Amino acid sequence: MPTFIVLLWLIMSLVFGWGGNGKPYSLRFGFICGSGIALAFLATGYIHRYAGFALMFALLSLGIKTKFFERRWR
Repeated sequence: MPTFIVLLWLIMSLVFGWGGNGKPYSLRFGFICGSGIALAFLATGYIHRYAGFALMFALLSLGIKTKFFERRWR
């Protein structure tokens, strides 16, 4: 399971960091999004699935409230 989560973190960081054609690569955005997803998977695997869902919901609501995602996709 730890290997799966590390691979998931690495792949998600690269996927979310890539902005698409014509947009610059954002290492910080990819690292933050990949870390949040990996952290939710850790909570799901080691604590309880509802803890993982709650953590993912909390991170998404925090990102929406602080307009983190909106600034990236502008």
